Amino acid sequence: MSQTIATLAGASISVNSLWSVHRELAEGKLVRVLPDYWVDDQSALWLVYPKSNVLTAKARIFIDFLMDRIGNAPAWRTP
Repeated sequence: MSQTIATLAGASISVNSLWSVHRELAEGKLVRVLPDYWVDDQSALWLVYPKSNVLTAKARIFIDFLMDRIGNAPAWRTP
């Protein structure tokens, strides 16, 4: 996140995943300087938690929250 903060402060340009800066792009706080250039690194977000037959309520709620927010149609891919 510090890279995004530095870029927002005007320190430089940076390479970011769209999921991490889609709001800033939508709000005009950041601008894509190479819109035709894509880095396809097959990034993934993994949720790691201890193996258990029963998840704690906090873990289940957090998993549900993440799935609701980014599980199906990520905001950075919706028009």
